[in-house]
Amino acid sequence: MNENNMYEERLEYIKSLIRENGINVSRMYNYDRKMKYIVEEGFNQKDNSIIATIRGFCAFGDREFVANNKKGKDICDFSINEIEELLKSISFYDTTFATRKSLVKKYVRWCYNQKIIPSSEIVRKIEGINNDILQKSVMYEKSFFDSYESLVNAIKERLTSPQKGFNERSLHAPYVIAEYLLWYGIKSEYVVEIVKQDIDFENNRIWIKRENKWYYINNEDVMEYIHRSLNDDRYVDSDYLIRTQRHEKISVKDLSNWASRFFGDSRDLDGKEKRVINYSKVYLSGQFERAYQREREDELAYYYTDTRMDEMFDIEAGSSSASQKVNEYYDYCDYFHRDRIRYPTIKTKIEYAND
Repeated sequence: MNENNMYEERLEYIKSLIRENGINVSRMYNYDRKMKYIVEEGFNQKDNSIIATIRGFCAFGDREFVANNKKGKDICDFSINEIEELLKSISFYDTTFATRKSLVKKYVRWCYNQKIIPSSEIVRKIEGINNDILQKSVMYEKSFFDSYESLVNAIKERLTSPQKGFNERSLHAPYVIAEYLLWYGIKSEYVVEIVKQDIDFENNRIWIKRENKWYYINNEDVMEYIHRSLNDDRYVDSDYLIRTQRHEKISVKDLSNWASRFFGDSRDLDGKEKRVINYSKVYLSGQFERAYQREREDELAYYYTDTRMDEMFDIEAGSSSASQKVNEYYDYCDYFHRDRIRYPTIKTKIEYAND
């Protein structure tokens, strides 16, 4: 296969990922150049990494289109101050910051190698940017909901904004139910598979077949919302909890599109910023908040030997990933729950072996 054919084949594959994931690439500034970068520099990665790169460029585009007095400017032509402002605007916590910074740096270096920009000096300056530029108040308040009540209020706020055409029944719609179930730890790929027979209203729990376990929904309001949604005659009569007016079951992609439609834009018609609601924000906030409540109930300390690491954080106790996740949890509590007693940092298996 010659180089031109290989390029076109890779480009078509990337376009197929965009279609399958419902990504709006109209937000991507300098689309052809960014796609060329992905084909040449970012293709030999896992699909989810390619998708993350595409979404990253779309996020950059929101700033690129309005740069240069709204005439537009590619990020490779940004000054270092403009790049700092860009990272401030789209990076809400450490892991996102590092990922976005890495993408900017790699892309700008590629632009230099392509002779699109005359100097590589900006790459060195980008390397020197660290997450100290992020204000913690902005970082945590945009990244997390500090309680279930704050999630409920955010959903009501979004659904009652002028452009949504609010209807009281919207509060019990399947896409709202899905957000509540994400808070209680049920991943979106499992949410769309839930059927009536999986729901135990008597004991407030839901059976997830693919994990072979019960999820307890200790919230009467959520269970009532689920009951209403199952019996809502606006939707197809189906055993599936998450459905539409035309389909008895929907895909994760459709659920994502639903969430984006109702909760993805960040401003109302008056320009006032709203609290964006997305999968990772709701899921992680719920996970951390439930862990905090569990600690308060039984004075649970998350040590290396704690068998509840997997239960609470869906991660193997003692792994390096567990250590990172729990440190993120500590930081979350330091901001939202300053009264929490901080236990010793969890060690990895390697660190224990070296003691």
